[in-house]
Amino acid sequence: MEALALLEGEDLQKTKIPIGQQKLLLKSIRQSFKTETENAPKSSNGGLPACPTIEDACAPEVTVSQDGGNNNKNNHTSGLTDTCVGNVSNQLQQQQSAAGVINQGCGQRHSGSGHQSSFQKKKRIGPVKPLRDLHLDAWVTELMNDFDKEYLLQGIEFGFDIVTSAANELPSGIVGKNHPSASPNNPLYKKAHLQILNEIECGNYVFAEKTPRIISPLAVIPKPDGGVRIIHDCSRPEGSAVNSFVGEIEKQRFQTLDEASKLVTPNCYMDKVDLKTAYRSVNLSSQSQEVTGLKWTFPDGTEYTFHDTKLPFGSKLAPHIHVFHRLSQAVRRMMSRRGFTIIAYLDDFFICETTKQRCIQALNILLALLRKLGFMINWSKVVDPTTKLTFLGIEIDSTAMELRLPGEKLSLLKHELAEFNKRKRASKKQLQSIAGKLNWASAVVHGGREFLRRIIDAITPLKHDWHTAILHGEIWHDIEWWKKFLETFNGKSLILEKIPLSSLYTDACKERGGGFFGCDWFYTNWENDFPLAKNLHINELEALTVVLAAQR
Repeated sequence: MEALALLEGEDLQKTKIPIGQQKLLLKSIRQSFKTETENAPKSSNGGLPACPTIEDACAPEVTVSQDGGNNNKNNHTSGLTDTCVGNVSNQLQQQQSAAGVINQGCGQRHSGSGHQSSFQKKKRIGPVKPLRDLHLDAWVTELMNDFDKEYLLQGIEFGFDIVTSAANELPSGIVGKNHPSASPNNPLYKKAHLQILNEIECGNYVFAEKTPRIISPLAVIPKPDGGVRIIHDCSRPEGSAVNSFVGEIEKQRFQTLDEASKLVTPNCYMDKVDLKTAYRSVNLSSQSQEVTGLKWTFPDGTEYTFHDTKLPFGSKLAPHIHVFHRLSQAVRRMMSRRGFTIIAYLDDFFICETTKQRCIQALNILLALLRKLGFMINWSKVVDPTTKLTFLGIEIDSTAMELRLPGEKLSLLKHELAEFNKRKRASKKQLQSIAGKLNWASAVVHGGREFLRRIIDAITPLKHDWHTAILHGEIWHDIEWWKKFLETFNGKSLILEKIPLSSLYTDACKERGGGFFGCDWFYTNWENDFPLAKNLHINELEALTVVLAAQR
């Protein structure tokens, strides 16, 4: 145990342990041997003392077990949660009292100890600290000659806007009721409440001294890892929602799996980096903070009003061009100036190099750059150089030169298509869901997008999520095509050579067909060689000639 307590990062660098696992090991060691008597740093949310800190440890998305406990294997002392929860509650009371919202008697009735008593079932929060902001000085240096310099530096220094309307055009007094998933009676409430406490402790949710112009409804959705995600429904109430005051959105082309596969060569090495709570590192402007209001009911029944200071999930501009996409693409250009070509899809970064040594070099440079800029790394999802990894949900194998749909997801898609095929009607939300999954599969199913267009066209006229479309005609035929194709599809496609064959020629007429490549050629007479084909349409004969050329 003494040896573990003395273990440092330099010692692990000499081992063959992957970088991500090194970081997690150091994090666990520091947690295990950190004493409660150490001085706790101050949070950015007033004078509230933060819980014990670990580098890059603030995680608003807390994974909690079914009974509300924390699934984090790095358990902490039992006094940590009660202290943290009590501090958050006391801080709220102090802020409200200072703002004149509640009187002293009410403050005594909802004291920190009273709130603390409702959390005696060992609800544990991971060690947190205020989320650090993006480092302006580092961005100034890196964006010196970048074409997007003005917009990005303006946003990093003063906060980004999620509304484009002028302040005098924004409404006031708009209050949306939280969705049922965010109510205290919902099974997800305990997990969501722990995340709300983390957001407060990190300084992201700040008590509103005056009522925000717009208070958006909150929704809570479960995540595959057992955690939850809090969504700000910026589309409600209709006509007065946050998204109603967003102007024309400039279309932006995101990087795709196709671009990643073009970098792949036989037996090359790939690695991947994922950012931790990436959107929550991005500050909002003071004007936008006026429309990011939210209400939350604590277990004792007290309802508090906050405003969000960070980029929320649910904003129409959140993952789009005006904010995070432009930040991640700026990082991609920074790596390009360092001599490395990477793929950046929002908070996911893909690296591909011909040698393992250069792949390691690119990974280390990217990690150092991201940390320098102020982003936090999700070390558990960092993938060291390998010949096989999963990017954007698709397996990439440089040894077999294949793209593969994961077996479990492919089975779920087949089942969903079979159920969908039985429907006579489908809502806008259901059509969007199946279209998104089929678009994902199209990354491997070459030509699949041609059988997706009419499904997307059926979504366009539907205004609300509950509006439905009749599944007949061309829409039904497209769904039927996908269903039948996936029944025999093995979930794989080949990554083709970068320089395709360009001197292969084929042609056909009603009597004969043929083709040549270089010095090789073939000829066929339909009536003599393929009697069954002599009555086919000319388009079918053209296609048959291509098949014969491929077989040769």
